Amino acid sequence: MRQQKQQGDVLFLAIDELPVDAKPVKMSNGQYILAEGEATGHNHCIEAEEGVELFEKDGVLFLKHSIPVITHHQEHHAVTLEKGIWEVGRVSEIDPFKEEIYRVRD
Repeated sequence: MRQQKQQGDVLFLAIDELPVDAKPVKMSNGQYILAEGEATGHNHCIEAEEGVELFEKDGVLFLKHSIPVITHHQEHHAVTLEKGIWEVGRVSEIDPFKEEIYRVRD
């Protein structure tokens, strides 16, 4: 099973390679924003350092880094991601009574 880590409503999945045609994402104020909170205005982010890159393809973010990085959020514990390539996703929940799947909001 692939390595996974979670920070609040953000899920990190280790992958083997960056998707073809993934485009670089620019940093904002020395950080890469991985997800913005819809409810609180907070965000999941990492410091932009040498060896750390963020990419996007079809609305999905991919984090590639040659050093361990620490993800930050104002309301969650920091999470360390080992060097590698990580797909940045969002946690979904299933409502069995409504038979609906919805994305968790942070």
